[in-house]
Amino acid sequence: MTSAVLLLTGRRKAALAVVAAGAAVALLEDPEGVRKFWSDVPDYVKAGQRLLGRLEGIIEQVADQGQTLKDVLRRG
Repeated sequence: MTSAVLLLTGRRKAALAVVAAGAAVALLEDPEGVRKFWSDVPDYVKAGQRLLGRLEGIIEQVADQGQTLKDVLRRG
């Protein structure tokens, strides 16, 4: 969470340092959990890509409907 706030406020180097420190602590405390997470990363990426694809489709539909509404209002 802290690294996300730092990243959003433009402090990229500090955010990276916090992420690295957190990863090191996680690796020391639960190495098997970190290995499992790392092996699951491709699945997370695929799920994210599917979500973005769906969002893209929804945005395109909204844009098309907006254009249709504009056309109707111009005629009326």
